[in-house]
Amino acid sequence: MQSTEWKGTQDVDTTIAPAVATPEDVARYFLGRAFEDGDLITNLKMQKLVYLAYAWVLARTGGRLFAEPIEARPNGPNVASLDDDLSRYGRGPIEEDFLGEGATFAMLQNPFPRDVLHIIDGVYEAYIGESGLGLTLYMHGDLPWQNARQGLDDSERGNATIRDEDILVAYTSR
Repeated sequence: MQSTEWKGTQDVDTTIAPAVATPEDVARYFLGRAFEDGDLITNLKMQKLVYLAYAWVLARTGGRLFAEPIEARPNGPNVASLDDDLSRYGRGPIEEDFLGEGATFAMLQNPFPRDVLHIIDGVYEAYIGESGLGLTLYMHGDLPWQNARQGLDDSERGNATIRDEDILVAYTSR
């Protein structure tokens, strides 16, 4: 997998700004883009895309994309509420009903400021071509995930969360 590098990374203030959206907002936006492009996304892949969007928004803006913690599960970063919402699709692709009745692509953009939407679009373009398994393997090399998993067996779920400070260190240096 090709490493994604953002140009012009700025020094990040130690104060982390409040969240601008929910994990579900991010997932719906990615899914809306995927449907427009004729692509499909599984829960496994969506979890990784949402984490990467969170990490890059935090690193580039100093603000959280959403408030919910990200767990360091054996298969990579995972947002519990999003997993609850998407588990009904099993291992198959997430269906259009997740977007909500009458949702348009323009409506899916509403929760995000323009600069944040630009970062999310960059994540989508960089990673949408990867499989869920490919992104899982990529995440196993992610330092914030590795730090959170310290002391856990490979298959142990645990309750470790990925720290924003670790994300800032790892992603502002890219």
